[in-house]
Amino acid sequence: MPCCKTIQGIVAIINIQPILVFLLCLTGLVLPFSIAASNILFAILLLITILSGGWWQGAKAAFFAWPWFFYFFAAYFALMLLGLLWSYDVAWGIRIIPQYWGWLLLPMLVHVFRFDLSRMYFMLALSTGLFLQLLACVAQSWGVSLPVGNGSMATDPAGFIGHIGFGLVYGIWAAWLIHWAHLHTGERGWRWMAYSVSAISFVMIFIVQGRSGYIEATCLLLFIVWQLYLRQLGWRILLYLLPMFALIGVLLSQGNAVSRVNFTIHSLKAFQQGDFSAAEERVSLMYAAASIWFDHPFLGAGTGSFPVLADALQAEYPELGLHYSATEEGVAAHPSSAHNFYLMVLLRWGPLGLFALLGIFYAWYSRGVKSDWRYQHASMLSLSAIGIAVHAMTSLPFEEYYSAIFGVLWCSIGLAGSMACIDTEKNSRWLRNGTTS
Repeated sequence: MPCCKTIQGIVAIINIQPILVFLLCLTGLVLPFSIAASNILFAILLLITILSGGWWQGAKAAFFAWPWFFYFFAAYFALMLLGLLWSYDVAWGIRIIPQYWGWLLLPMLVHVFRFDLSRMYFMLALSTGLFLQLLACVAQSWGVSLPVGNGSMATDPAGFIGHIGFGLVYGIWAAWLIHWAHLHTGERGWRWMAYSVSAISFVMIFIVQGRSGYIEATCLLLFIVWQLYLRQLGWRILLYLLPMFALIGVLLSQGNAVSRVNFTIHSLKAFQQGDFSAAEERVSLMYAAASIWFDHPFLGAGTGSFPVLADALQAEYPELGLHYSATEEGVAAHPSSAHNFYLMVLLRWGPLGLFALLGIFYAWYSRGVKSDWRYQHASMLSLSAIGIAVHAMTSLPFEEYYSAIFGVLWCSIGLAGSMACIDTEKNSRWLRNGTTS
């Protein structure tokens, strides 16, 4: 098209990389505070990179560097579209598909993050935004009245991110800060500041009322400490793990953590004994999802079928107690989620869907573990994979805004950093071979 050729000609003359980096840094700064502003900036970035050809270059580079991830993700998305053919509620299934728009950002981000300075500037801006919101959440937990998000209060200071995604976002960020501090041994002031902010983040996760965040924070903390400090110790690891478990025990005693964990244990026991009225609703929702899959064991019930089938199950077994929430129009809405991504994928598309999802997580995690952790962004892949996979046990991370967007961001930074490390090592080997020949 003439218009695209004109734009590409302008791009060839003007270096747009600084513009893209500036817009991304601005996005990272406002992301913890405003979904609307972030979406506008993301849309501008997508438009610029698609018209300039950068998006396509990033897609090609990411695919060749990470083919199995894209194979599994393509299979997953194909099942999502095909699942509409046997869905019990096609309209609801169509509503699910746009929630995956964030993955369109991955090629654009890989293209922009191909330079070390781009990743460094963005992480500085994003860390600033996360730190500012963290300060607001800490102040709110001390009783200071601040407008830091709907539903955020002194007993649940989760800010604009909300307690569902708070543990995931801040757990991954705090674990990465530990890795960053571990690498920057010569910068003592910044190093100990990173350790301190990481510790505050972990404490706040346990103050916020998101129980999945407790599990995610514990897994991420154990993983990063294992990777950086304990892996080479063998049996001596037990001596180092005891203080860590003591720290986790102290964190669990903060805020509402103990009562929330006890409530979960009591709920599971009540459900096991058949006392559905005393059990938490999400336990009944998971049971409903498993029951629906048992009735459709091979191909699942289709994309978007859970709400209507859960409604039918509730009508058949009123004791399940699947309550309904009012929509903006005042009409009772069906339960839309089973609060377990693995069960949701299984009931939608059967074992094939679950295999595709597990394949995504495996490709995601394995690429991160194989990356060179001497580089500060290499840990992003494995940390985000672990965080998202654990979060999926109690939520739908691909279909929640902050969980999905931050997952794509961490994933893109880690992949771009890993690709840059490989290119650097290849160039170093080429130079060594060239100088010795």
